[in-house]
Amino acid sequence: MIGIGYQMTLWELVVTPWLFQAIVLGCCLIGGLQGNLSVLLIPPATLLLLSGIALRHHQKQRHSGEVLIAFLCIVALLIGSAVGWFANISWLAEYHRLSQGASYFNVLPYEASAGKLDARTIVFTPDSAVITSKAFGLVDADAAIARTYCVAPVMTTSDVQTRVEYWVAGTNCCRPRSDFQCGDVANMNAHAAIVLPKDSQDDPSYAEAIKGASDAYGLQSSNNFLLLSWSQDPVGFRDRLWKDSWMLLTLFSAAYLLVSIMASIVLMQSFQKREL
Repeated sequence: MIGIGYQMTLWELVVTPWLFQAIVLGCCLIGGLQGNLSVLLIPPATLLLLSGIALRHHQKQRHSGEVLIAFLCIVALLIGSAVGWFANISWLAEYHRLSQGASYFNVLPYEASAGKLDARTIVFTPDSAVITSKAFGLVDADAAIARTYCVAPVMTTSDVQTRVEYWVAGTNCCRPRSDFQCGDVANMNAHAAIVLPKDSQDDPSYAEAIKGASDAYGLQSSNNFLLLSWSQDPVGFRDRLWKDSWMLLTLFSAAYLLVSIMASIVLMQSFQKREL
């Protein structure tokens, strides 16, 4: 039997699986904020193991009600984990990365990038811009899927500058010498940037593209150059990552509760008919 009394049984069917998925979503949210994979993996895996053990045990004991609850818990854990990982991959991982470094404001394009290697967001002076006329695209034809590595220097619009400390970069957003459209470069109000992750900073293809731009336009790139994604409001972008994450998880949890209530009513009716 599932339990004693209709109300008690329906409560178990609704709340127990929902509570399991809520725990998983909470772990994904906390683990994503902290960048801690153990929090992302260990609690959901433990709950999944315990639910599997409970399912197997009640199957042997022919406790059909408990088997149903254990099965719904496993389903809730799997779906909750999938949604939680989606939020982490889409938003929380980047939010964590951007939250771990410094934000610099009113930066001049010719300020040494070596002093800002800990930066995650940079707001340049209002006279700073991406000089798209000096853009360069390196086509990597040897890759399985051809990719163009695009770079363009950040400079002041008023001074003559040949040394470049900061490069706006992206893939497949330009032609070899023109049509640079990476990030928010088309936005005239944009004077800020997000520092690209370390794997992009260390990508030799970007270094080759910078060398190509330097040779083509008579520029001198800093050895400690920073690769950037141009943005009108990088701090606001970071905050939206967090907002989108908790909104998705909250809305999903609420929707799951509603679906769980409706499904539990149908399951209860079916289960009671079988026992008559």
